[in-house]
Amino acid sequence: MNNIIETDISKNNWDKLNEAISEHVQKDVLQNHINQETKASLNKIFLYSPYLSSVIHKFPELLIDIKSNAYDKTIDNLLLQCINKNHLQTDVSALMKDLRILKQKVSFIIAYADINNDWNLDSVTSYLTKLAETCLKLAVDYIMLSSAMLNKIKLKHGKNPSLDCGYTVIAMGKLGSKELNYSSDIDLIVLYDESKINYIGRNDTRDFCIRATQELIKIIESRTEDGYVFRTDLRLRPDPASTPIAVSIETAENYYETMGMNWERAAMIKARSVAGDISLGSDFIKYIRPFIWRRNLDLRAIKDIYAIKNQIKNQHSNNLDNSLMGHNIKLGTGGIRFIEFYAQIQQLIWGGKKPILREQQTLKALELLYNDGLISKADLDKLTSAYIYLRNLEHRLQMVEDEQTQTLPKSSDEYAKIAYFSNYNNSDDFSKELISHLKNVDNIFNKLFPDINGDANHISFTSETASPDNLELLRSLSFTNAEAVYEIIRKWQSGYPKILRTQKARDIFDELIPYILEKLSKSDNPDSALIQFDTFISKLPASEQIINLLGSSKSIIDLIIEVISTAPKLGSYLSSHPSVMDNVLSPSFFSAIPDYKTLSSELKIALENSLNLEDCLHACRNWFKGKEFQLGIQMLKGFISGIDAGKKLAEITDITIGLLLPYVRDDLRKRYGYFDNVSLALVAFGKLGSREMSFDSDLDLMFIYDMPNLDVQSNGGTSSIAPSTYFTKLVQRFSSAVTLETYEGKLWEIDMRLRPSGNAGPLATSLEGFRNYQLNEAWVWEHQALTKARVIYGNEAIKTKIETIIKSVLSRRRNNEELAQEILKMRERIAGQFTPSSILDIKYTDGGMIDIEFFVQYMILANAHQYPDKLIGNSTKDTIIELSNTGIITKEQAEVLSQTYSLLISLKALFSQTIEGKVTIDNIPEACQQKITQITKQNSFADAIVFIEKSLSTAKNICSKYY
Repeated sequence: MNNIIETDISKNNWDKLNEAISEHVQKDVLQNHINQETKASLNKIFLYSPYLSSVIHKFPELLIDIKSNAYDKTIDNLLLQCINKNHLQTDVSALMKDLRILKQKVSFIIAYADINNDWNLDSVTSYLTKLAETCLKLAVDYIMLSSAMLNKIKLKHGKNPSLDCGYTVIAMGKLGSKELNYSSDIDLIVLYDESKINYIGRNDTRDFCIRATQELIKIIESRTEDGYVFRTDLRLRPDPASTPIAVSIETAENYYETMGMNWERAAMIKARSVAGDISLGSDFIKYIRPFIWRRNLDLRAIKDIYAIKNQIKNQHSNNLDNSLMGHNIKLGTGGIRFIEFYAQIQQLIWGGKKPILREQQTLKALELLYNDGLISKADLDKLTSAYIYLRNLEHRLQMVEDEQTQTLPKSSDEYAKIAYFSNYNNSDDFSKELISHLKNVDNIFNKLFPDINGDANHISFTSETASPDNLELLRSLSFTNAEAVYEIIRKWQSGYPKILRTQKARDIFDELIPYILEKLSKSDNPDSALIQFDTFISKLPASEQIINLLGSSKSIIDLIIEVISTAPKLGSYLSSHPSVMDNVLSPSFFSAIPDYKTLSSELKIALENSLNLEDCLHACRNWFKGKEFQLGIQMLKGFISGIDAGKKLAEITDITIGLLLPYVRDDLRKRYGYFDNVSLALVAFGKLGSREMSFDSDLDLMFIYDMPNLDVQSNGGTSSIAPSTYFTKLVQRFSSAVTLETYEGKLWEIDMRLRPSGNAGPLATSLEGFRNYQLNEAWVWEHQALTKARVIYGNEAIKTKIETIIKSVLSRRRNNEELAQEILKMRERIAGQFTPSSILDIKYTDGGMIDIEFFVQYMILANAHQYPDKLIGNSTKDTIIELSNTGIITKEQAEVLSQTYSLLISLKALFSQTIEGKVTIDNIPEACQQKITQITKQNSFADAIVFIEKSLSTAKNICSKYY
């Protein structure tokens, strides 16, 4: 350091100290205590530690205490004075001030003893630990006592508030092992036992403990004009992403019994109860001993231990032959963490069978490992010497500004200061000895279990930092962003997705990862496919059944990857409703779905145990969603066409409604009774009516009832109501039942605007009202809708009556020119409201579904009076064929329109599974492009687009010739 600067710094600090002494009541005593030895020590502090300099300027009387008493006695007196003053303290401001002043004074004395080489490492860390314990104890005592005074809790021991209070603070890391750093965070886990806390407040025990912990952090960590006490870290608690800052004992015990990770076993070696209900914390640590100390290690545990070693090796690793400026002496090569984990790794392996090795402090643990023959005397000596050296250096770094740092300065001047502060005459001598220790540690650590991995094909991803081998493997599998991919897989192996919380689940999934990576690597975009797969996994609930299912069959994995790559919407449903995966294992899953009679019998059996409407709805949702999923997969794999899938979707919808509606009626009957001589029918319009459904089709429905006397009231219930009110309530209950969003999802969206008078009309209409409206009041567009009408529920009598009305309306002779004009107006109105996003917006684009359907509807209304039996009651495609059979259009035209409509139905079914929002050529996933290419039977996606454009244009031209 420049001598001029050195002199200025020293002089400035001495001036401040002399000024403080001159104003002190014991100035004469203080001046007498500043001898040559004291001046040398203080000069070193003034030169290299702004933080310690500021402390002695504020509290010069510390020099009297240091010279008059031993260091330990001086600190003990300060601790005792603070305890006596703040025992049963109820003023939080006073407590916070005293704790911060205590921290500054004790820190200075410890540093002074350390700098003068009067204390060894054990004395330094022991008293730093004792300081933290005292502060935590006083803080918890205050919180318990003040809470009792506010009538939130009742204490068992008023003069010892923390005793048996049910709230405990467990120290982890270096505080737990009594090896606290000079300027360290303190790692804490806060637990509580609801059965022990006598909470009498307005909220609940959980809320009280969370608020108490927030208060604890505020007392210890918040910065005031007097600084702070300790920085706190609560992230080592069980499942920190999902749990509050205070965790119940029961939750913590369950977590470690079922979900605890191997790295948490290593962390728990140092766990120690330090404040609050000490016995509660100690009992908890005893309870989880089987989690920490296992008599036998399974393969996964050994792999994880090896991963921990690799993590330490790869994290912040650097070449020790280069400059040490900027080197991290804790995490860098040969650092403190290497020594700590060298001991802990072996403790994890052998501590289950050898309780004597269950030591928390690093140096004592190394000694025990040597005594047991697990490390050599030479390695013990090198590791011990390095640990003491590095910890002392760590304290020098932290004394500078009271910062938690283990990184050497990056500038040569600052680096030289640390060398001088560490009692070296120059930087070269300092670097030489430091490098020697770091290399010794690195060499010994590298010899630890070189063949523990065993399985050469197993790649562990649990380390926070990927090794070059990990990244090279991922790149060899065609993943572009290897670092991002590594992080996703590390998340899986660390148990963050709910499905992978338990050790068993991680073990099963761990064996699947190589296969999953291999399958994903073969997709068009492996990185994107992995992200989609991760999204899928992240949505799965914690379920032993599901993880066993995934592990039981690689065909499930294959299917999931295909679904999420090709049909994200279907994949999203699958992850939210994983129970449908059970169906995949059925031998008949990819076989043709049975006929109506067999399907109806299936659902009836599923409904046998339904005692009420809720049971019925649950069974109907599960059955319908299972069949819908099966159809979606079969269509995706090309086993069934879009047209046939639409027919089956309509069939299972008919069956579900037919068996569900009686349950809704029975549920309504409990309150409102029934009517004699009444018939109820449900008429489907739109895609359900024409049996051309896609996987996102709404249901266009109309409820019609028929009864001879509409002036009667219901009977047999607790209330009596008129028919119109009764059937309105029935429709409302049915609509609520099928549209309710539950875990299984909702069955359908319902649209009933096609009823007489639309939204202004009653939800259910009488048969006579339906007849009068359709014959006398309905618009042309309503008659267009009627061309797809189909009775899907009702007895034969009412079904025949409705079909007769429909046939009568549709077969009426019309003025075809006026009819064409009305339909064209409606088409133009739709075109004004819905502008197609591209030619793949197949419903609204020119020549698309609307145009072909309007053409067919026009043809029915214009010609049904001649051919009622041929043109009424068929699907769009079947009607096109009948138009050709009757000679209304040519066979060539029918073939073009039929093929184009089948293509559009298939594309609509595909898009309903794969695309969110509007469909454009640019937002089609690559896997979906391939499906489009297959559907159109073309050689490329570009050719498929040309084919679709040509088909639409030809269909539009044909339609335009007739109206």
